[in-house]
Amino acid sequence: MLEDFLLGSLKNYYKRWLLTRQSAHHKMIKVNYIKEYCEILDPYVALKDMHWEDHKCKYRYTGGYANFHLMRMSKGLYIDTLPKLGLYKEADTDETILEHFKSIGNDRYGQDEGIFEPDRPYNLFCLQMARTKDYDNTVKALQWATQNKQYTIFRAHPCPGDATFYAPLWGHFMKLGLLSEYTILVEGKRSEEMVKYADRVISSDSAVSFKAAIMGKPVIQMRDNNMMVDIVPTIPDLDGCLEVEPIPQEQLTQWLTWFYHCVCHDFHGEGYAEKLIRKLKFYEDGHSDKDLHSWKYLKNLGHI
Repeated sequence: MLEDFLLGSLKNYYKRWLLTRQSAHHKMIKVNYIKEYCEILDPYVALKDMHWEDHKCKYRYTGGYANFHLMRMSKGLYIDTLPKLGLYKEADTDETILEHFKSIGNDRYGQDEGIFEPDRPYNLFCLQMARTKDYDNTVKALQWATQNKQYTIFRAHPCPGDATFYAPLWGHFMKLGLLSEYTILVEGKRSEEMVKYADRVISSDSAVSFKAAIMGKPVIQMRDNNMMVDIVPTIPDLDGCLEVEPIPQEQLTQWLTWFYHCVCHDFHGEGYAEKLIRKLKFYEDGHSDKDLHSWKYLKNLGHI
């Protein structure tokens, strides 16, 4: 395509990434990870073969789930498709991993500066896209909160844009009779306190689920194609979500160990460039997507 021709090579892809995120400061500040990622792989992969959005490309990549610097690269697994495979169950357990994640932000993008101060117990619902799939789940959550008299705060996405801007929709929801004393929209507040004080955290499939799990909160997601589908219950209609308990620490620790070593490339860690290139060469040698997300398989290859 002409745009690829003008960019020339993978190392220049960050320019396209920036262009489509000009109105989202909290996303734009992550561009250095995109730039460095593409510079590392530029000598080995053509621009047409590696893409953030194009699902037809040979390789796919994206910023890390919950922490942008934990970059992901695959042929689609755990980026486009997030199946419930239970691969984490074969992983060894790193007893320090939970404390590691507790020590970092666990926010995918930059956050608003406002500090949330609750005045009563609440459920937290994390708003995502204003498009059909997330819009429909938001409607269900609004109905659930009112029908069950569950005071629920609906937190606006920290990166407002056409696809994530819910403020105008709140008036629309009012006209539809979906709002009540139990449904409150909150904007401009960072996630830390909102998750900390919540009784439980609910969303379509927000990465805030990761932060909530680390903080020991009950987590519910409404769509099963998500990164944490192995350990977070999917409840499309929210029926029974009040009975959901926090993820057992032993299970969470094992999942985190697998996630960190088999899914992520830690751009704050040692030797991340070499590990990324090595994984690319595993793909080039014919190893499958599933194999390269298997703890035992990667350990046998000497990658872990």
